[in-house]
Parts: sequence; structure tokens; C-alpha cells
Amino acid sequence: AFKERRLTMGHHVSSSEQQQRGVLSSLALLVFFWSTRSALGLSTHPPRKRPRAEPYKKRRSLHRGVPALEKGRLDRGVHEVYYQVHGTRSKPMALFLHGGPGAGCVERHAQFFDPKKWRVALVDQRGCGKSTPDAPLEENSTPYLVEDLEALRNHLLGDEPWACVLGGSWGTTLALAYAQAYPTSTRSVLLRAVCAMRTKEIRWLFSPDGGAASLAPQAWRHFAQFAYDYKGVVLAVQEDDQGGAKGILLGEEDTAAAKESDDPDFVLNAYHEALTGDDERARAAASRNWLSWEMAASAGGQASRGPVRVFHGGQHPQKPSGKKTRDASSTTKYSRQALLTCHYSVHRGFFDEGDSVLRQSKVDAIRHIPAIAVQGAADHICPPTTAFELHTKWPELELRLVPGAGHSHYDRDITHELVSATDAILEKIDAAPEFI
Repeated sequence: AFKERRLTMGHHVSSSEQQQRGVLSSLALLVFFWSTRSALGLSTHPPRKRPRAEPYKKRRSLHRGVPALEKGRLDRGVHEVYYQVHGTRSKPMALFLHGGPGAGCVERHAQFFDPKKWRVALVDQRGCGKSTPDAPLEENSTPYLVEDLEALRNHLLGDEPWACVLGGSWGTTLALAYAQAYPTSTRSVLLRAVCAMRTKEIRWLFSPDGGAASLAPQAWRHFAQFAYDYKGVVLAVQEDDQGGAKGILLGEEDTAAAKESDDPDFVLNAYHEALTGDDERARAAASRNWLSWEMAASAGGQASRGPVRVFHGGQHPQKPSGKKTRDASSTTKYSRQALLTCHYSVHRGFFDEGDSVLRQSKVDAIRHIPAIAVQGAADHICPPTTAFELHTKWPELELRLVPGAGHSHYDRDITHELVSATDAILEKIDAAPEFI
């Protein structure tokens, strides 16, 4: 009986252990199954979609527009420079510098500033906008523009400095040149899409080996084609079996034009020759192509996505197109902008090589001025490298690099940063000591 009881008790203990082990094994199997269900394709629920990260909880937009307080013209000899003032009379005055060169100002530019906190002067630089005469190249260079800005300050403010000078794209070059020439004439600087008009920046946009041509190859081909045709460079066309164009290559003919085309500035120089020549049709065609190229290059850096474009067998039927400018005033405006942008680009902004606004001694002269730079990380017109170079030489400058943003100040994230910066710059100049 004792032996039987031991066997029974032994059997009872063994059964309990097996039951516990079975439960633990089942739990382990369940945990393994649950943790690997997605990998095994056995999940009964779709994977959770992570919410898309947004850089801003709420983006700021332009301030409301208000009627101009004042409009006028400055007599500058050959030129009359048009300006207008917006905002509140008793508030600090800012100066807005448009891009291009040659783009001109619109009243909307004043809306980057809160009209309750600022007065804003908009000025059309020589030869563009409502300034007269239209697009003359006589006495039209950066030193003349700098003197125009100082004359405008004396006219509007007397001995007082600008509270802020805001420049975008080419306007950043002019803003820096002005501040460096007159370091006590502005209390702060705000930059958007930093540009210095150096050779490497010009060739980025207007050379076949430049970055913009690589990022928008079809638009570049269309832009460069005009230059080759205008200069009479022979192009060899490869044909497929059906007689269609398979690709276009520069011809091998030993002509002066073909040799000239090896120059990285060939396309830019050809456009300059066409835009300043006597052939009215060539000028019009060059203006249209110039505008189309700039718009295509700029659009390539936008965060928004368009439809997929399909190419077949080397055929490129779609040509880049800009805004249609059917009315005479729009055509004249864009012709002026093409001419002036090309003119300043050929002459590298009228700075000697090695003596740009990024020269360390020039930057050192304005490092006491509070400054903010807003730069689109996907800007294909003014790539971020120039902004970083400026920040390296001017560490006090606050650089705001905006992910996914392109060139335009109307890019929603760029707009947000600029509107925020105009508020922030007020705090900076209030905290800065007076220097005039």
C-alpha cells in the first residue's frame, strides 16, 4: 500500500508539473505569434498609419493689406525711382528690396510686415516696375542702386536709420551691399534666399554643367536651344528607325561658334547678346525663354508634387511654359526683368571677383547688426550653400533653414518664417544698442 501510495503521489506531482509547463508553453507560443504576426502576414488588423509630421502646428500667412500712406518718385538724374509707403506713420520704417534684378515691387510685399507695428517702403529699382525709363542699362549697376537706397532713406527718414532692410534673392545681395556701404543706415537685416552673384552661383543657374540644369534637364534643353540657334551653332540630330529624333547633340563642326560654345557662359552670353540687340523678334523670344527657364528651375524646388511626366523614345513633346503674358504691360514687365537679370548676371552683380558681399572684411563691418536669414532647403535658384557660407562668416546671423521649401517667398513655409521673422526682428533691435 505504501509503495502504491508513493507511485500515486509521484504520478500526481508529475501531472501538475506537466500542466504548468503546458500553460507556459502556450503563453510563449502566443507571445511569439503576436510579436511576429505582421511579418508572417497573419495580422487581422492593418498596420497603423503614423501621422504625417508637420513642421508647424499653425502656419502664419501674410498680414492684411492696407492702402499706401505715400507714393512718390526720386529724381536720380537719368532715372526716376518710384516708391510707396505702407503701414502706420508712427511706427519704425522697414525697406523691402525685390529680387530679379528687375522684378519690381507689388503692394503685397508690404504684407510680410504687421501694418500695426511697421511702416514699409517699397522701391522699384532702376529700370523696372514703375520707375522710369523702362529697362535702360545706362547708369544701372549695383553702386547706383546702393546710392538710390541711401537717397530714399534721407528723403523719408532724414538722419534716422531704417529699422529693417528685407531683401529676397537678388535683393539679399543688394541689402548686404547697402549695409556694408552704410553700416549705420539700418538697425537690422532680414534676408530670404541668400545670393551673392558670384561666378559659381551664376553658373549654377545658367551653365550646362550647373546644378539647375541637372535638376531640370528638359527645361534646360529648351532654354539652351535658343542660344545655339541664335549663335548659329550646328546641332547634329540622331534619328531612330522611324526617322524621329532620338537625341540632340552638339555638332562636331570646327566653327568659331562651336568653339565658343565650350565656354560655360556661352548660353548666358548668347542671351545677353539677343536681349541687348536690335532684332525685336529675337529680344521677344529670348525674354519668353528666359522667363520659362527661371520658372521651371524655381518650380523644381517646390515641395508640392505634380503629375508624373512620361517620355517615350527620347521624345520630349512638352516644353516648359511660364505664365502666359498676352497683355502688353505684362510682356514689357517680363522683358525688362529678363534684360536686367541677364545684364547683372553677365557682370556678376558688378562686383570684382573675390570682392563679393561675402568677403570677410565686408561681412565683419556689419556683424554688429541684428540679422535673420530664411533659406529654403530645396531652393534650386539660390541653393543653401551660399546661406551657409554667409553664416560661417557671420555667426551672429540667425539662419533658418526651411525643410522642403523652395525659392519663392510665397512658399507657405517661407511665408510663415518671414512673417515670424519681422516680429522677431523688432525684439532684436529693441534689445540692440543704438549705434547712430
